[in-house]
Amino acid sequence: MCASEREGVNNETTNSTDIVRFNEFIERCDLRDIPEVGRKFTWYRPNGKSRSRLDKVLVSDEWLTQWPDSKQFVQSRQVSDHTIIVKNSIKDWGQKPFQTFDV
Repeated sequence: MCASEREGVNNETTNSTDIVRFNEFIERCDLRDIPEVGRKFTWYRPNGKSRSRLDKVLVSDEWLTQWPDSKQFVQSRQVSDHTIIVKNSIKDWGQKPFQTFDV
């Protein structure tokens, strides 16, 4: 959505035309990028010198009406380097459907 979502990459690879077109697409679809909590970037080069916010959670106004306090939590990359969890502080989903037992 903006050049500041990428660090440590060659400026030639950050095409402002692509950024504008992507933002136009988001606007045409009437989508919103919900706030992120945790790490700013969702992808890191293994050497740690480059990072980007590649992954996004885009939602509709209807979604925000239903779950107005939705946030995307960017998790550590222990399992995958693309891990985002969406949470809402208002909605009570009840008991979790699965449980694990240590044997």
